[in-house]
Amino acid sequence: MPQTRSKADTPNANCNVHEKVRRIMQDHVGYVLVTCRPTKQRGKMEVEVSYEGDPYLASYLVDGAQGYFENEELVGEA
Repeated sequence: MPQTRSKADTPNANCNVHEKVRRIMQDHVGYVLVTCRPTKQRGKMEVEVSYEGDPYLASYLVDGAQGYFENEELVGEA
C-alpha cells in the first residue's frame, strides 16, 4: 500500500487557505487544492498547489477535474 504523503508548493503554507483546508479535510482520503492570488505584474500568476494523500490519487483527481472542465467547455459551446 502506498504511503500517504503531503505536498504543499506554497511559500507560506503555515497560515493560508491551504493549511485551513488541510485541517478541514482530515476525514477525506485525499484532495487537491489549486488557488491563484492576484498579482501586480501583468502576465504573471501566483499559483499555489497542495494535496493530501497518495500522489497517484492526487493525479487521478486532477485528471478527473480536467475532464470535467473540458466537458463544461463543450456544454457551454452548445
